[in-house]
Amino acid sequence: MTLSKEDIEIWNALAKTINKLGMPKKSPRTAKAVKTTPVYTKLDLHGYTINNANKATRDFIYDSYQKRLGTVEIVTGNGGPVNSIVSEFPKWFEVPPLSNYVRSIKSVNNSNPVCWIIKLKAKTR
Repeated sequence: MTLSKEDIEIWNALAKTINKLGMPKKSPRTAKAVKTTPVYTKLDLHGYTINNANKATRDFIYDSYQKRLGTVEIVTGNGGPVNSIVSEFPKWFEVPPLSNYVRSIKSVNNSNPVCWIIKLKAKTR
């Protein structure tokens, strides 16, 4: 069976697109990267107390890590300036157990941090 010139062009265009999306260039047998799924999921903490939000966040991050999700989003809401989820939230990721699973945490809007994008570490075996 011989591929047409058009089929080869389509295949090459697809291969370039896949590599632009961050797919490994090595074959799966030789790639050493740990597989993570770039699936995106979200947790909304509106209406939670600080303690309940902390527990929900820990459970959500752990479950997402176990499912090998690469990125998650957590919405904290506006809250108050002191002793609110918004002011406490970033501190939760500085210590275990959350620091064990999280690679980075970034507010979507630095002037009003109500939504956070969290990149999880790759799960090994």
